Amino acid sequence: MGFYGARLHRSCHGRVLQGPGRTVHWVRRAFFYASLALSVSSLAALMSLILPDGPLVLAIQAAYPLAVSLSALALLVSVFSRNPHALRLAAVSMCCWVALLADVQLSSSPVRPTHAASSALAPSAKVVSANLLFSNPTPLAAVDSLLSASPDILVTVETPASVVESLLRAGFTHAARGALRGEHIHIWSKYPSTRLSSIVLNDRELPVARIDLPMGQVSVVGVHLMSPTTNETFARWRSNWERLSPQLRSLEGPVVVAGDFNTSRVHTKMRDLAQDFKLTSASPLDMFAPTWPTAPYRRWPSLLQILDLDHILVRSLTTDRFSRLTIPGSDHLGVSSWVYASGPLLDKSPIVSPGQM
Repeated sequence: MGFYGARLHRSCHGRVLQGPGRTVHWVRRAFFYASLALSVSSLAALMSLILPDGPLVLAIQAAYPLAVSLSALALLVSVFSRNPHALRLAAVSMCCWVALLADVQLSSSPVRPTHAASSALAPSAKVVSANLLFSNPTPLAAVDSLLSASPDILVTVETPASVVESLLRAGFTHAARGALRGEHIHIWSKYPSTRLSSIVLNDRELPVARIDLPMGQVSVVGVHLMSPTTNETFARWRSNWERLSPQLRSLEGPVVVAGDFNTSRVHTKMRDLAQDFKLTSASPLDMFAPTWPTAPYRRWPSLLQILDLDHILVRSLTTDRFSRLTIPGSDHLGVSSWVYASGPLLDKSPIVSPGQM
């Protein structure tokens, strides 16, 4: 057994550890407490999913990538602690998160196109959505980033006036525009488009447009919901959702919904909406693709870029190749995805807007 092994063995019989054996004992004890702390933190984040909504609860839910990372770290640390209780707690935490994320993925994943459908010859369109930050100090660089993505459909939130002028010069036309205290939501495209009746919420209106793409007509909705950081703004955020969901479901035909939802994909509001509208970013790797805050916004380190607030959802379409893009000067990353025709649903028949029903 050796000298140090014998000392460690004797510690099991109540004797005081000395030398290296004492160090090993305290190291394992530190790993044990660290594992407990990590597991409890992760489980507390998981419990937030069943607690009454509030600003703090929403923030914890939106930070689920960090909670999952804590759970995985707890599992690793518990192995080094060699404590069966810590290992069981960490395993339970990890299994709960895996089960939740698997449920989110299965319920919200859109139909992926076949190889033939996603070929270069198949009817398709690229959708890009970005919160540009109304006070963006480098709006022209933000425009360059958007144009480099070559979007067919572009949704911009908090759009500075200089960005509007630059996109118009680049050949984009307004499909629709909504407004919130001067922070405009725009839907852009180079294809013919028709503005439909806006989706009216309690404190804002969201633009809706019908765009005549080569693959057919698609309704597009630009979204920017209230940021629920205080009790007052939380109440407005909740009211936003109560009015948004039924109006989105009233749209007919293929639909793209894109923008800054200020809501994580694991929240019940988003999961309920995903029963009808599928997230384009629902693959296992995409689920750990946060979009806010980007460093060095407000001196936040990049490690804290943990909230997934920006989404693209579709109905009656297939999607592929979700990605994020850097928007210079903004506190958000942009998101993009390709959408593909889904059978005979994409025709030239009129699409009904919420205000026409």
